[in-house]
Parts: sequence; structure tokens; C-alpha cells
Amino acid sequence: MGYVFISYSTKNSECANTIRKVLTDKGIQTWMAPGNIPAGSTYAGEITRALKGAAGLVLVLTDDAQNSEWVDREVERAINYGKPIVPIALGELTLNDNFELYLGNKQIVPIHQLSEENKDFREILDLIRFLTSKPETAAVPNMSLTGPGEPKPAEKHTAAGNMTMESRPDTGKAAESRPGEMSPAELFREGVLYQTGREGHERDENEAFFCYLRAAEAGHIMAGYYLAWLYKNGSGTKEDPKKAVYWFQYAAEAGIPYAMKALADCFRTGYGVKKSPANAHAWLKKGEDSAVCCLGLGELYELGEGVEKDLFEALYYYEKAEMLGGAEEIARINIARVKKELSL
Repeated sequence: MGYVFISYSTKNSECANTIRKVLTDKGIQTWMAPGNIPAGSTYAGEITRALKGAAGLVLVLTDDAQNSEWVDREVERAINYGKPIVPIALGELTLNDNFELYLGNKQIVPIHQLSEENKDFREILDLIRFLTSKPETAAVPNMSLTGPGEPKPAEKHTAAGNMTMESRPDTGKAAESRPGEMSPAELFREGVLYQTGREGHERDENEAFFCYLRAAEAGHIMAGYYLAWLYKNGSGTKEDPKKAVYWFQYAAEAGIPYAMKALADCFRTGYGVKKSPANAHAWLKKGEDSAVCCLGLGELYELGEGVEKDLFEALYYYEKAEMLGGAEEIARINIARVKKELSL
């Protein structure tokens, strides 16, 4: 859980890389061959493992993809493993017999523009974000403020002072926007729309805050992560370092790498929690399969924070971040700097 597998024909590499960049910019982790396949590994083995661990498969659907033996196998395996499939059809096409079997029960809308200006593509992004957060299956974590592996019993909490989800009067715009009770996923989406001012929503960070709060209190992990940033930045609510740390850890415990990195930064600087470079290192290690946490680990080893300074170890993590993808430009800058210092 936590990342999507991107399946595509090599003839559509440019479009696949564009989709990956959009997802990465949205904080969505991806796995895509060949970049995520370690040197010396077998394609078949790594792809199988990646599919088994993925939250879903994003299919770059074209005529070339339908004629690709690898794409056919990946889609078949994803179905066999019970993974949701999100097709992104790059234009009008007719499904062949195999893909009619795989996707015949799905509504496939042609996407002519890989941009959030395209409403259909934007809805696909929302679906992928939901898959990677999986609020209905993610366990609510214990709220320790020590480090991974040292949980303390969670206490009943109120993330917004005396206003709980149950006690807050349901009088805001978000409550009026749809009749009936809204699910955590719907509340999260409303929060995003109010925060960004999209789809006819007037930009309103206060409403975004309450949407995220209600969704997070109901168990939506990504809503908790977004809520943490609002508390940290004082957007839509008063800045509250302790509550920011609380919700960062909520999302980090559920496996969100960006939350692990944010929580590690809190421990590095002492923001909302006792300063502890060792705990920062522990949280980054927990997310070392992501580029963002590898960049953080590289920085710790380069500076000697919480660990013994080790430029070779820093180089290892920067190079791993580059290999994982999503932050290649920053990783390359860091690699060049460390190599220069090592005279490599």
C-alpha cells in the first residue's frame, strides 16, 4: 500500500513519464520499470514483487499497450492479485479481445490532455490518491512521539481543541455542498477543492481545514497529512506545532513517506517535539524505499546529524533516491556535491 504500479508500452514512454511526474508532484508514490528495477535484478521477479505490493495499477492505455506482451502480463497479474486498475486512455481506441476481458466492466474516458485543467484527468488523479491512502483499510496508529517501534497507548484526542467531529456544528459550506452524510473520502476531496479553489469552489482555507479535520477524525490518512500542514503553516486555523506533529505521525505510522519525512524534520529542528536527530533518522529509515526519505537520510549522513558523518553513506542514499525516481534533479545535485567532496 502506498504506491501505484505504472504499466505502459515503451513506445509511450514520454506519456508514461509525464503521468509519473504529475503523480509525484501530487505526493503519490509510483513504481515504474525500468527506473525502479535495481541493477542485476530480473525484470520478471521485480515486476511481480512490485505488483504484489502496489495499491493499484495505473494503465497507460493505447493501441501500443494492447499489443505489448509485457503490459498484457502486468494487467493479468494485477487482476490475479486483486489490484484495482485505473486506465488512462490516451485518445479514442477500441479494446482488443484481451483488454475487453480485462476492462470491459470499466468506463473508459479518452484523455486528450494530461493536465489538471482536464476534468476527467483530474478525477483520475483523485481516484489514484484515494487508492494510495486506502482510509478504509489503514489502521489508526498509536500516537507515540518517540520513534518507530516504541508505541505508547493512544489517548482519546481532540485535534481542534474542544471541537471534535461530533461536537462541531455542521454549518459550514462543506456541509451545505452535498445533502446527507459525507464519507471521509468525500470530505477529503472537498477539502482539496476548497484549498485549491477548483471546480467552482471559492478558495477557503478555513473550510478546507474543517473538511480535513472531519475526514481525518473519521480515519482518512491523507486528510490527516494535509491537516498537519495546515496546523504547521497556520492556514485555516491557528498554528499549533504539537497538533502538526500529531497528525504527521498519524500519517507516518500509516506508511505515507512524505509524512515520515515531515515528522523527521520536526525531530531534527525540535518543532512541536523534543529535538532528536536519532528519531529523525529512525523515521527516515522506516521510509527508505521512497526517494523523499532517501534524500533525508543522505542529508543526515552528509551533515552527521543523529549518525556518524559518512559521505559514502550519504552518496549511497542520494543515488538510491535518484534510482527510485520522483526527485532526480535534487538527487543529482546532491550526488555531484558529495562526489566533489570525496574527489570521485
